[in-house]
Amino acid sequence: MSSFDGESTKKREEEQLKGMTPSVIIGLGGTGKRVIMQIRKKIVEEHKSLSNMPILAFLVLDTDEEIVQLAGQESKVLMSSIELQPNEVIHATITGTQELSANLHLYPHISDWLDPFVLATGDSSHGARAIRALGRLAFFLNYPIINNAFEQARHRVSIVDNRPFMEKRGIVVDPGINVYVVGSLCGGTGSGMFLDISYMVKYLLRNESVSERIGYLVLPGTFEGIGHHIKSNAYAALKELNYYSRGNPFPFRAEINTKADLPPPPFTYCYLVSNRNECVTFQTPEDLFCMIAHNIFLDFTSQFAQHKRSIRNNIGALTVQPDELGCPQNYMTFGLSSVYFPRERVMNACSYRLGKNVVKFWLKPTDTYVPMDDFLEKFLINNRLMESQKKKIHHILPAIMVANAAANRDFNQEVTRWAGELEKAMREVPSQSLQSKLKSFDESFSKKFFDAHPDPKEWGDYFEKMYENTQKLIETQGKVLETRIQEMVEDTNMGPDFTRQFLKALSEEFETYISTFTQERNQLEPLKQKMQDAKLKVLAGIKEHVQAPFMFSRGEVLKKDVKDFCNEGIKYYNNLLMVKSRAMAIVFCEEINKLIDKLIKDLELFITKLESLVDELSQGEETFVNDTTGLIVNGLLIYERSDVDDFYQKSVGPETVIYVSTQLLNEFKCKLYALRSRDWSPIRILEILLNTCRSPFKEVRETSVVARFFAKYIDSNKQQNSIKDIYERSAPFLNFQVPLNGYRDLPQKKQNLIGIYEGNNPTTEEFQQIQPLLVKAGKGINLGLNVKPIPEKSEILFTREEGAFPLRRVAMMKDFRDAYEFYLKQPNQNPLHIMKNYQILTDIFPLDTVKLEQSRLVYFLASHHVLGYLRPDEENPFLIKYNFRDISSGFMDCKILGETEQQVINTLYVEDDIRKEIHKKIQNEVTVAQSSLAKKKEIWMRMRDHLDYIRDKGHPDWPLYTKLVKDFTVENKLYDPSFEEGS
Repeated sequence: MSSFDGESTKKREEEQLKGMTPSVIIGLGGTGKRVIMQIRKKIVEEHKSLSNMPILAFLVLDTDEEIVQLAGQESKVLMSSIELQPNEVIHATITGTQELSANLHLYPHISDWLDPFVLATGDSSHGARAIRALGRLAFFLNYPIINNAFEQARHRVSIVDNRPFMEKRGIVVDPGINVYVVGSLCGGTGSGMFLDISYMVKYLLRNESVSERIGYLVLPGTFEGIGHHIKSNAYAALKELNYYSRGNPFPFRAEINTKADLPPPPFTYCYLVSNRNECVTFQTPEDLFCMIAHNIFLDFTSQFAQHKRSIRNNIGALTVQPDELGCPQNYMTFGLSSVYFPRERVMNACSYRLGKNVVKFWLKPTDTYVPMDDFLEKFLINNRLMESQKKKIHHILPAIMVANAAANRDFNQEVTRWAGELEKAMREVPSQSLQSKLKSFDESFSKKFFDAHPDPKEWGDYFEKMYENTQKLIETQGKVLETRIQEMVEDTNMGPDFTRQFLKALSEEFETYISTFTQERNQLEPLKQKMQDAKLKVLAGIKEHVQAPFMFSRGEVLKKDVKDFCNEGIKYYNNLLMVKSRAMAIVFCEEINKLIDKLIKDLELFITKLESLVDELSQGEETFVNDTTGLIVNGLLIYERSDVDDFYQKSVGPETVIYVSTQLLNEFKCKLYALRSRDWSPIRILEILLNTCRSPFKEVRETSVVARFFAKYIDSNKQQNSIKDIYERSAPFLNFQVPLNGYRDLPQKKQNLIGIYEGNNPTTEEFQQIQPLLVKAGKGINLGLNVKPIPEKSEILFTREEGAFPLRRVAMMKDFRDAYEFYLKQPNQNPLHIMKNYQILTDIFPLDTVKLEQSRLVYFLASHHVLGYLRPDEENPFLIKYNFRDISSGFMDCKILGETEQQVINTLYVEDDIRKEIHKKIQNEVTVAQSSLAKKKEIWMRMRDHLDYIRDKGHPDWPLYTKLVKDFTVENKLYDPSFEEGS
């Protein structure tokens, strides 16, 4: 093979290691819901958004409407990013139980398995009340919704566009689909529907070329003290799981018209976990949920995921065959521990702190402002609203009084021009017509000052023009003000707070203007009538002068009268203009103040928005700094709160905030003040802000957990002991009974992996130095086979899996069975099983035939009919007891073994110590009888008589007892032919 071929092969292998399979994760009940939330949290922390992993879909099924709140303040910060969407949640209500009870025969797919007694509990929207049958009923009643939701989730992860999207991120999408089912076997919901869900998935994916169903089932221990029969629930669920894993088909009947007998097993891989291993006991269920979530999350971490799946496949290959007693071994378990530097936590804390400081900078970019009076005067003068604040000379009135902008004339000049034209025109008018002509000209001109109509467009020309000037001034100055406010908000010498102070000062200034203009208008208005009277008086004098006889200088007098009339007209109309201009100026000031009020309100909303961001960022920073909940479930957390201060101070200099602020505005692609828009939600701002604020913290990204580990533990012995302890904590979270008859504990049933940056070929010195510690901790672990690369420097991961074991190997299983059998003896209880014919289920503990025969023989020989070690109780003759001497006290004691023959035999079978003790007594008595023919005959006669007795009673096991007694007699030489003589 050429080197080129070798390189190509290596490249193909590397590409293969980056493959991920589209997956749907189904959470059942509260346990499944919480595990899913933790998985989503990890995805957001690692990939920034759930949308960056479109090949993953989630579905939560619960009979309870409870809203999940994760432990720790950090989760509250992330909740908006990880909260479940409506299409990801099914509230499987249990309704219509009364109607169903009355017409159960119409629903054979339900009546075939449902005990009608369950329906008496009624409807429920708040959980399955720890009744497994109710959990299963919820599945059946909501099956169309569940089916549809799963198909939608399956479609989402299988969209063709997902492939190029993931490939851009260096991930190859493998064919097929995997489905994870997570739940507890302790309550009602998960325990009641997990089998149906698994087989539903199997049925719906029956045409998929590649698909796996991975179950994560939580056992009692995690929920100790919660509920009164969680152990009995779990044992019932495990008996059913075992039965359908043994080779028995599952009758999938989710709907009336759906009938399919699906082959075993329920899961491709079935993980059973509890809250403890040989080194660790989790104190809260949330710790276990975090570990399960972490383990599932690792299936979506590129290269390491492939190695992890490989060991699962290796173990899975051994689960196919039953053990030597014919029991299924389709079960696995796992453990997880790590050494962890919370790089993302430190990065988030630093990013939140920098983001907080950037937003604070936006709110108040400087502590030194220009004097407000000077700034206000400059603004008013620059915008031609005032010539001088001190002299109170306004430019507002001249702007309103513009009559002809092209000719640069105001209305006062127009009045003066009208008066001049009037005086000139009157020179050619005969004296007899002079009064009427003046009156006519005046009335015509006065129409330009008409304003009695509510619509300004119906006013006279001059006043309409003044109104238009005012509106134009409002619009122009409003735009100027809005633009200037935006500039001031973004000006690093001013900012929002100074801008708010300015607007308030400007509003006060305009209030002063309004007061001044109102006062002037009130002073001018009373003069109107006086000036009108003066004008009319002149007009009346003209008439007198025209009619007066013998007036020698009549022409000059009339000429003077016309001039006086024009002067009085100028005074009158200028007074009207001054009154109207003040009224318009007041309107202008009021409208500008309205705008200022709006601008202040908008600005205060903007400031509030920024202040809320500061609060949120402060809370986020405080949370990421102080709350270590869920950072590490099992192992060593290398983190001090001061780490955030150290990294921040190293990474952020005096100009960093300004630089990042500029970067952010470029990212926003808008002006700062545009963020006040509703289009810019706080979530949207935060997303861009926090992402941009990560850039300065390069040192955090490059910090390795190994370097931090060596800095924490200088002494080599402490280094080794610490790694060894963390490795041992990764033992599978399920304790086992050792040894176990019929079970072969093969080395290949146990697999372990260590995940570390660059795997077993590190290039950096600190990662090279830690390799020997890993070998010693793992008791000679093979670095080539077991140490695999993970993409991040922030974690050393230890994971162990064990599988291919029967359920009876689980150490807690006997406790579960005891609780189960006790529950079955209680009257009027809800059924434990989700099937009517649960008697077909084989027990998890297969009967050892040798041990069982010995138990039967001990019962026969020790009975009061033969040797008398077992006798009826004096107080209750129906109970059979065993009397013995307590070796610790020397006093006689007794133990009730049962009421029936079968119960006593079962007790002897289970209670090894009692059975062996009685068997020893029997053997001792037989040994003593060897020296006495009479004693041997007594024993033999009692055995024979009791065999005859049970034969006559028609005992079904008489043949078996006969064989056992004959074998016992021969083995111990208890028979002599003389025994038959004379009998």
